[in-house]
Amino acid sequence: MISPENYYEEYLSGKDAKQIMSIIRGLKNEMGHLKTFKNGFVKTQICLVKINN
Repeated sequence: MISPENYYEEYLSGKDAKQIMSIIRGLKNEMGHLKTFKNGFVKTQICLVKINN
C-alpha cells in the first residue's frame, strides 16, 4: 500500500485541477469495480458453503 504523501508525489504533483479530478474519478471507478468483485466473490463463497453443507 502506498502512503498518501508518496501517491501525491508520484502521480499528482505538477498536475492541474482538471487532471487531478480525472485521476480521482478513475480511482473511484476502480474501487467500485473491486467492491463488486469482492461482493460477488463473497456471495459465491457463501453459496458454495450452503451447497456443501
